[in-house]
Amino acid sequence: MSDSTSGYEFIIVGGGAMGVSTAFHLSHHSKSILVLDHQFLGAASRDVNKIVRFDYTDSFYMNLAREARSVWTSSQLFKDHFHPTGRVVAYDDESHLSSIKANHKLNGLSVLEDLSPADAAQKLGGLINCPNRPGQNATFNPFDAWVNFPECVAAMQDESTSRGVQFKNDLVEKLSLDIHGSCTGVVTTDGVIPCSRKVIVAAGAWTEKLLATNRSLQSRSDTGTKRLLERRRSWLPNISVLSRFASQTLGRRDAANARLRRYPVATGVCVVHFALHGEELEWFNRNPIFSYLGHGEILPPTDKGILKMTVVKSFTNMNPDLQMSVPLEACGKEVPKALHEEVQNFVDMVCPTLSNRERVIRLYWDGITATQDPIIDTLPNDVVLATGGSYHMAKFLPIIGKFVVAEINGLLADPQKSRWTISNARSAELGNQPYLMPDRDLHDLSF
Repeated sequence: MSDSTSGYEFIIVGGGAMGVSTAFHLSHHSKSILVLDHQFLGAASRDVNKIVRFDYTDSFYMNLAREARSVWTSSQLFKDHFHPTGRVVAYDDESHLSSIKANHKLNGLSVLEDLSPADAAQKLGGLINCPNRPGQNATFNPFDAWVNFPECVAAMQDESTSRGVQFKNDLVEKLSLDIHGSCTGVVTTDGVIPCSRKVIVAAGAWTEKLLATNRSLQSRSDTGTKRLLERRRSWLPNISVLSRFASQTLGRRDAANARLRRYPVATGVCVVHFALHGEELEWFNRNPIFSYLGHGEILPPTDKGILKMTVVKSFTNMNPDLQMSVPLEACGKEVPKALHEEVQNFVDMVCPTLSNRERVIRLYWDGITATQDPIIDTLPNDVVLATGGSYHMAKFLPIIGKFVVAEINGLLADPQKSRWTISNARSAELGNQPYLMPDRDLHDLSF
């Protein structure tokens, strides 16, 4: 236990999935831990629920997700919030499904069920349309689940608090550095808070903006950026269309893409909440999760009757002065007309019974990296990064913190070490969810 005068052994910037999980696992080793979070409602970890799955094209994450699932189902902290409804997935891309099936076979799994259009319709109870297009495939995994995510984070936070971890609602403006450039604490709206061992930056979509206030922390080599830009341009068909906010030397998207190698770029997705009641709520409660890969997903209603849809076509929000993408501070306001239209199109396609219903549309933000691997690494200035969730770290909430603790103690080993380093030069396929890579900016969309 400590206070802002004497400082803390560890300060964690960010109270989302990676920050709280780190605090929880670190609390086994230290009682002098402070977690600072500014409680922004648009952070990805603030959304009402999350999918827990292990269907990955990458065997590394499939095995990690299976490890996490065993904790979800056995821990007293989480199991009451874990809902194993199964998940129906529709695929337009047969190669994606083939990779997942290959990983199932490699790991001795036989749980994935192929579905005909009629089978998919039956699984979805007639409430959700599984698009039936030429060459399309659908599967059902009975082990997939969803969790009440805020309640899970709160349970982990409460357990950490009981072990002496302190949580404070405060905005970290920058990191405090000594004359040698080493990090000695943080500067918040309330003043300087000293740190005697490590500052851990788990700031998600706010990581780059925070580090930009301490330019010496961005001193690592940018080797591979040119190759990254060449590779990224294949995903961005409109890369040559530069808007009024373009920089003099790089287009807005190019500027964001150049930084993807080193730091996660703030990326948003559009999420829709419907309030359900009575018989309708009961109907949807009987449904599994539905994912239409590359388009969106629908989760069963929460305990409070909120049905969530996500449209997975993402976007950046480039700030012309900072020359980086930053989250919109108002997650439920300033939603472009184009996003409203995309939401309506998705609802009309997969769930027309809700087409004319009132809804709440929110923009949620995460930091996404070039390979969609998180960054768990130590900067030369002794700052530990635990960030870059890339919209798939939530399922690892029970275990991801132990890897951050290993990095803090200099014990993080391969395969995690090489996969999660900030200089990750992995040239394999572009992450497990390539359709989530941003190919547009909010300023390009009509409001």
